[in-house]
Amino acid sequence: PVNAAREAARRIQCANNVRQIGLSLIMFHEAVQEFPKGVYSHPDENHADRENGLGWATKVLPYLEENGIYSMIANSQLPGYPDPWQPGVFRAAFQSRAPLPGGDHELSVFLCPSTSLPPVSPNLASGYPSYYSGYATASYKGSRGFCDRGILLRPDEANQEQRCWIDIQGRAVQFVKDPQRLATRLREVKDGTSKTILLGESAYYIDEEDWPLWIGSPARDEATLFKTEDVINCNISSPVFPLTPQDRARAVNDDCAFSWHPGGCQFVFVDNSVHFLSIELDLTTFRLLGDREDGVIMDEF
Repeated sequence: PVNAAREAARRIQCANNVRQIGLSLIMFHEAVQEFPKGVYSHPDENHADRENGLGWATKVLPYLEENGIYSMIANSQLPGYPDPWQPGVFRAAFQSRAPLPGGDHELSVFLCPSTSLPPVSPNLASGYPSYYSGYATASYKGSRGFCDRGILLRPDEANQEQRCWIDIQGRAVQFVKDPQRLATRLREVKDGTSKTILLGESAYYIDEEDWPLWIGSPARDEATLFKTEDVINCNISSPVFPLTPQDRARAVNDDCAFSWHPGGCQFVFVDNSVHFLSIELDLTTFRLLGDREDGVIMDEF
């Protein structure tokens, strides 16, 4: 009973965290009439920096009362990067032999109290630093959704037309993602803000380049974005850190929603409502909740 009560309290705190982060994204949208980009990376899908850039969370720091850390990032003045939201900034930080200023700060609002991930991403197993080393980890990521028709995207994802198929009650339906969307606006959430996932828990990694980080994406966007294309918890048997070799092999992907709470995962929707979705949730339903404009009416989930 004591452990159950403690977990219940942690789950409530986790829900409060995602609600607070969701509100910060809504306030950002109210200020500039669009959500931040998922990653401030290069818009060319063939460019080396297409997944290297600061993430959406850096843009909402002032709305989370973290103006000091925002200023550290904004005034980092790395060589060749007067604007740190230029693509490739993590390469410049790595070459300077230090993490990007501000990125090593552990922010409680980005940490689920049930997680056992280390607070800061370590060096490689060899002992050498990497692009990922020295940055504060996070339990929450923005949603790319299904077929990259979510809310928070990389620029190169937003510029490509994609076609995806989904089975809806035994009928194959094709979805096409419209290109030329550099940032998502509320009016583009056509399925309704109460039926579209904005962000959620994704506190795991399966190799040394997949650490979940609030500051952004040093090399792979899985650091700060997840998809709703695969099952919640990614076929991993149980949240234990570090993951066993069997769990690493079993994981269907490295950009799933993933929670340390028993039975489900916390998500905040675009209307800032919080939902604890079961790990048994039907995959088609989960995919549709990540898609902002699939046109399917979702009454229960």
